[in-house]
Amino acid sequence: MQRRRFVQLGIGSLVVAAAGFVVSGMSRLVVARDTALLLGAPLLLAGFSLAVAAFALAVLASIGVVDVDDSGA
Repeated sequence: MQRRRFVQLGIGSLVVAAAGFVVSGMSRLVVARDTALLLGAPLLLAGFSLAVAAFALAVLASIGVVDVDDSGA
């Protein structure tokens, strides 16, 4: 596994979670609060899942189960 995969997972989780907040906030202008939260919830869940995956990979790499390739290619 390449080191940049950790960075991609971290940035991806932040972007997807931020998109969830934007979707739920912007949809409150059009629909009710509960419906807006239901629209943003899948993105927030996906962002949280990406963050958990990044953490799990970091733990596995630190204990030596997953080899991390430091090369840039």
